[in-house]
Amino acid sequence: MPHPFRRLSPLLTLGLVLAAATGAWAQNYQLGPIRIDKPWTRATPPAVPTGAGYLSLTNEGREADRLIEVTSPIAGRAEIHTMETADDVARMRWQKDGVALPPGQTIEFKPGSTHIMFLDLAQPIRPGTRVPLTLVLERAGKVEIELVAAPMGTTSAPDGSKAGVAHHGKH
Repeated sequence: MPHPFRRLSPLLTLGLVLAAATGAWAQNYQLGPIRIDKPWTRATPPAVPTGAGYLSLTNEGREADRLIEVTSPIAGRAEIHTMETADDVARMRWQKDGVALPPGQTIEFKPGSTHIMFLDLAQPIRPGTRVPLTLVLERAGKVEIELVAAPMGTTSAPDGSKAGVAHHGKH
């Protein structure tokens, strides 16, 4: 008689694939008044030394804050970039002073817009992996989060999320 889990294996596999494809395992984080939602990245091809990270930052407080630094062990360096289009030419610009987080507002980091740029990747980002990222905010401090890697070509944040607990310390 076959083991009862053997019959469920294809269904379980399909469920896990669907969960991964929809990002059902993405996490949200809270650091004081700053809420960090849907942190994700995309898988990268083997020979490409760069990648990008995306998330949304909501300042639920009464005072402005600023994202001033990002770091990750997967890259030689990480930077905050914006993407601007002028005369049908897209240009990325490093935001050396960071990104302002006005009270009561949400700043979206997304493809073709503000994003986190990973430079000098140590290895390709593979679908389904979790990429550690440290965010440093001027007022709220430092928080360590994980970005979930979506398949190459993904253009928006995977749906679904579970609350996560941030590991943080004052900057």
